[in-house]
Amino acid sequence: MIRIANSCEISGGRIKKVQLPEKWLPRAQVMEYTRSFLIGRIAWSELNGLLLISGALGIFNREIVIRAGGYSTRTVGEDMELVVRIRRYMAERKEPYKVVYIPDPLCWTEVPADLKNLGRQ
Repeated sequence: MIRIANSCEISGGRIKKVQLPEKWLPRAQVMEYTRSFLIGRIAWSELNGLLLISGALGIFNREIVIRAGGYSTRTVGEDMELVVRIRRYMAERKEPYKVVYIPDPLCWTEVPADLKNLGRQ
């Protein structure tokens, strides 16, 4: 889970106090992150249909990634492409596997606070 750190109290690289962002645009992004990352990915994970592990924070079994061919340098959606290849690799070998989404905040990021910077992102 990626959470938005705008307006949170951060000390020594650690989140000390979680707060909603003060500005309206980061607040809207909090809602979008919650909708897309939390609700959608939890549902797909429960259905064993999750195809996308966020490129911002994905953890994979190294040996399986290597056996499935590793990261491709010929795509801009390497996270989804890798998950699909791993799923195919494991299914073809009839090996048990799970692609799961962990909803605990493991990564915090700052989001753009104005339209100009949001457009650049």
